[in-house]
Amino acid sequence: MKQDLQLWQLLPPAQEEIIAAFQEDLAAKLAGSASSLSLLPSFLLPATGQEEGDFVALDFGGTNARMARIRLGGQGRHKVLKQVSKPLGVHLTAEGHAEGLFDFLASLAADIVEPEERLPLGHTFSFPCEQANLQQAQLLRWSKEIATPGVIGQDVNQLLREAFARAGLQIQPVAIINDTIATLLAGTYLLPGTQIGSILGTGHNTAYFEPSRNMLLNLESGAFRAIPGNEFDAALDAASLHPGEQPLEKRVSGRYLGELVRLALLKEHPHCGLKQPYCVTPFHLAAWLHPGERCPFPLPPDVVGTARQLAQWATWRSARLAALTYVALFRHLGSSGPIAIDGSLYEHLPGYASMVRVTLEEHGYRIPVRLLKGGSALGAALAACAASKNLL
Repeated sequence: MKQDLQLWQLLPPAQEEIIAAFQEDLAAKLAGSASSLSLLPSFLLPATGQEEGDFVALDFGGTNARMARIRLGGQGRHKVLKQVSKPLGVHLTAEGHAEGLFDFLASLAADIVEPEERLPLGHTFSFPCEQANLQQAQLLRWSKEIATPGVIGQDVNQLLREAFARAGLQIQPVAIINDTIATLLAGTYLLPGTQIGSILGTGHNTAYFEPSRNMLLNLESGAFRAIPGNEFDAALDAASLHPGEQPLEKRVSGRYLGELVRLALLKEHPHCGLKQPYCVTPFHLAAWLHPGERCPFPLPPDVVGTARQLAQWATWRSARLAALTYVALFRHLGSSGPIAIDGSLYEHLPGYASMVRVTLEEHGYRIPVRLLKGGSALGAALAACAASKNLL
């Protein structure tokens, strides 16, 4: 293969530079200076373990929307009573519109609650928002190639309230949080002492508990800039809907990982047939990374070998980059604790979870890293519980 591992490799000196730069960006933002990190407030503390009751959880963070009715029993106990998940499809494109999107979200509740039931809802909304409190959030910008008009600058929960009213439902949206905050909050409920929550799926982001603010903070770490890149990173960024934005996310997340591999594979084998942008997904990467697994595309044997190698390199780089930001946070805090992670990359890509752990251990952190499948929904229910104590 013509390409060199160095295009994807992060050697120890480069790793230390990334960690130091992330710490500098974090310190600058905490001091009120310019930074690529956002530190968006959640208005939430870690879970206490005393949370109890029935709540509705809406999880909207990518190509699917999920709604669930969750019963909290305190001390980490919880049960999903009902749930429904559907793809959002055209509602996420420039041909969609805000009312149609939120009417679709409200329609998911038909299988969750009765029309006369008045239950608090926690909304996990996985996009950068400006929040003045736990109940309101204005969308700052879309990410993950989503482009629905009429939502940016709007109060997302108000759009949801109006949609429930049009549907004749009594559900009360009382809390809106980012999916990363939701994962962290769920982690503190299930594993007290959890310090970091992270998403490693369609998107990528990290949240942590900041003692100086006494609050869970959303870093919007996908916007972190001080990271090395290669020609395929540059090509992907230039062709994206939002060039120049979310550089870390474009190197780490499942939305982009397959496309990076496709671009690299095309350079090695221009006639491999993978001409359609984003036709390579994490599903294909997982198949290539499984020894002996049948290749999901009809590729010649020499191309299959290259595809497997590139998938491995890109996957390892993604996992290392994410883990290095966790190391930076632990150094900032001066302590370490459990990490809660949700997302398909960490759960399904062969070698991904082990590379995260190896990177942490190489930097001196042998700590629990827990996969919280569905952590976003549990976190939304916990946020609704926290908010409803004051509102209902």
